[in-house]
Amino acid sequence: MKKLVLVALLIAGIGMESAMARPHHRPEHRPGHGGHRNGDFGDGVLAGLLLSTASLFMSDITANHSQAVYLHADQDAATYLAEGGEPTPALAQAMNYERDFLARAEVQGSDSLSDQDVAYLVMRRAESL
Repeated sequence: MKKLVLVALLIAGIGMESAMARPHHRPEHRPGHGGHRNGDFGDGVLAGLLLSTASLFMSDITANHSQAVYLHADQDAATYLAEGGEPTPALAQAMNYERDFLARAEVQGSDSLSDQDVAYLVMRRAESL
């Protein structure tokens, strides 16, 4: 997914660079034409559209990725908390994601949370999604 976003940004960058590199010949001002070329306006609209959708797409990927990590984690966490043992691979991934999130958010004491504490947080977060 990240490659797709980078490709979209690369295409937008190339489009803007080629539009800027083209020599701009200003046509003589003719009544009704305003002295602007329609191609330049279209290129700018396209570049703006690509850039704005790339950022929206990136935020959508981020939101859907976190939701996908927590998709079945509530049931796995409940089972893990009730029965103990080893967390499932999906729960382990969600627990790692949760620990990383807490570390990035600089939550005090997050490094001393037990696996059961983190599994409980994962369960609660999964239920809220």
